[in-house]
Amino acid sequence: MRWLTTLYAREFNLDDTFRIWDSLLSDPARFMFMHCIGTAMIANKKEQLLKADFSETMGMLQNYECPPTDVIISCANSIRIKLLKREKEGDKEEESARMRRGEGSGMKGRSDEGGRGISE
Repeated sequence: MRWLTTLYAREFNLDDTFRIWDSLLSDPARFMFMHCIGTAMIANKKEQLLKADFSETMGMLQNYECPPTDVIISCANSIRIKLLKREKEGDKEEESARMRRGEGSGMKGRSDEGGRGISE
């Protein structure tokens, strides 16, 4: 999608593009945040997109009328927080499943460089 390949430079005016880029580059999970911005842009037009037919939808997305940048960044950050929370919960579930299988922290059965076993 053009939004991603141009890092949103064609959708926002120059000052807002710099704000978007600053947000992207300051985030350690910048590639995820880049997608969150696109998701926020779509979510902002959700009602209009749901009412439109295919050609109207494509027209709205290709000629995107930007809301204030603060709205997009705030929405993108909310999406990002939800995704990170979901990812963290998934990691906890995976660790819990390993514990139930008796795999522990993955250290069991491993040895250090000297060939000695490492206990848990």
